[in-house]
Amino acid sequence: MEQVKNNKWSVCFAGEAGKGIDKTAVLFGKILASYGYSVFIYRDYGSLIRGGHNFSIATISQTDILSHEDSFDLLLAYDKNSVEIHKDGLKIGGQVFAANDFGIEAINLNQDKITKESGASGNFGNNIGCGALMKHFGIPFEFFAAAAEKQFGDRADIVKELGRIGYEEATTKFQLPLGDEKRIVIDGSEAGAKAISAIGGIPAFYYPMTPATGLFERLQEDSKCDVFQVDDEVGAINAAAGAAFSRGIALTGSSGGGIALMGEGVSFIGIAELPVVIYFAQRQGPSTGVPTYSEQADLKFALNLGPGEFPKIVVSAGDAKGMYELTEEAFYLAQKYRCPVTILSDKNIAENYFSVRESDLKLREIAKDLQRGALPGLTTVRASSYEHNEEGFTIEDAESVQAANERRLKKMELIKEDVNDNFEMTRTYGEGENLIIFTGSVKGAIIDNLPENYRAMEIKYLEPFPGETVAAEIKKAKRAMTVEMNATGLLSQIIAEKTGLATEKLLKYDGRPIVKKDLEKLS
Repeated sequence: MEQVKNNKWSVCFAGEAGKGIDKTAVLFGKILASYGYSVFIYRDYGSLIRGGHNFSIATISQTDILSHEDSFDLLLAYDKNSVEIHKDGLKIGGQVFAANDFGIEAINLNQDKITKESGASGNFGNNIGCGALMKHFGIPFEFFAAAAEKQFGDRADIVKELGRIGYEEATTKFQLPLGDEKRIVIDGSEAGAKAISAIGGIPAFYYPMTPATGLFERLQEDSKCDVFQVDDEVGAINAAAGAAFSRGIALTGSSGGGIALMGEGVSFIGIAELPVVIYFAQRQGPSTGVPTYSEQADLKFALNLGPGEFPKIVVSAGDAKGMYELTEEAFYLAQKYRCPVTILSDKNIAENYFSVRESDLKLREIAKDLQRGALPGLTTVRASSYEHNEEGFTIEDAESVQAANERRLKKMELIKEDVNDNFEMTRTYGEGENLIIFTGSVKGAIIDNLPENYRAMEIKYLEPFPGETVAAEIKKAKRAMTVEMNATGLLSQIIAEKTGLATEKLLKYDGRPIVKKDLEKLS
C-alpha cells in the first residue's frame, strides 16, 4: 500500500452514451462526499442517446474544490475506444480499470461475465468498477452501500451485490483518511430547484431545451411547486405572466433559442410590472450551435432582452451554492420590485456536480415569506401592454407617457441601493497586484488555480452593474483581465460600457470549460 502524498485525485469514467457513465461517476462522487471529501464532476457528452463517446471526470480533494483536473489518476473505461481516447490524459503512474478484457494492459473487471452470472440487467454492471475504486482508495464498503441505497432505492440490493464483487476482487493502493466534514453532491439545476422548492408555491412553465430542462425536471419532483410543460417558449413566458398576475409571482426559463422567443413576453412583463423570474441556461450557439456544450455568449443578450426600456435584473451564478443563493435573491427582488429577473447560468453550472455542505442550502429570511402583492379578486388589478398610469388605465399624452417611463425606471436606483446594502454584487478572492475579472461558471477553475500574484473578482450582478466597485479594482491593479468563455470578450465590453475602462481578455470558445492549463497563459 502506498503512502498518501497528494490531497487531490481525479478519475475519468468513459464509454458510450446510454451506458450509465454519468450515474456511475455521481455514485462515486456521493460516496467520497459522504466520506468527507470535496467533489467536482465534469460531464462531457454529445447529442446522442446511444453510441458515440461520453465521459465524466470526478475530482476529489481534502480541501474545497470547484473544478476538475484535466488529467487523471485513474481511467475506468467501459469500451476499448475510451482507452484510446483518454490514455494520454493519465498522469504518470496512472492506472486503467477496464470493464472487460480489451486486449490491453489494464485491470480487467470482467463486467459482462459477472453481470450475466448475477442475472442483473442494463448497466448495473458498472457498479463493479465503482466497488473496485472504493477498495483501491481504501474506503470501507459501508460507504458504498449507504450511497447506493440513497441513489437507487429499491434497486440498491443488486447495486450493492455487484459493487461488493468489485470491492472484493480489487486491491488497496491508497488508504485515504476519513475527511473532516460530510458533504452532499448536487448539480446546479438541483441547487436552483431546492431554493425554489424551499420558497414554495411557485408556478413554473417551460418547454424542454438543454441545458435548462434539468431545473424544471427536478422542480417537478417537488409537490410544493406546480410545474407545467407547455407547447413552446412563447406559451411559457405568457403563461408565467398570467400566473404572476393571478398568483403573485412565477417562473419560466429556457436556453438561448428558447429565450429569444420570449423577448416580446419579457417586454410585456416589464411594462405590466409583473414579478417573473427567468432561468436562462446558456449553451454554445449561435442557433442550435453545439447544444450539449457550454459558452458565455449570451451576456449582452440577457441584458437587452425585450424591446424598449424597462427595469430588469440579471444575476449570474458561478457554482451550485451561488445558484441557490442568487435564486433566493431573484425571487425576493422580482416580488418586491415587480419586474423580470433573469438568473443566468450555463451548461457547466446546470449539469456539472458540486459538493456542498447542508448549511449552504438554507433559505434566508428574505425569501421565507414573500409578500405576493395585490391579487385580482381581492382588489381591482389591471395589467396592460399599452402605456398606462398607476391605476392601469391607458395613456398617450406626452406628459403622462414621460412620467410613466420615469416612474418605472426610477426603480433601478432603488434596486441598486437595496442590492448593494443587502447582497454581494461582487466577491474578491486573493490579494495579488494583478486582477482577473469573471462571471459565471469560469469561477471554479480560476479560484482553484489562481495564478501567483493575481486576485480575482467575481461579478454576481450584471444588472444593476456594480460599476464603482469594478472600476476601483481595475484602477488599483497593475494588470486587469477578463477570463471568459466567448469569442468577443462580452464581459470586457460590458465593463467598458459601464466604467469607461478597458481590460485585457483571455477567451475560450470551443465549448469546453476553462481549465488550469488555460490560466497558465497568464504567467
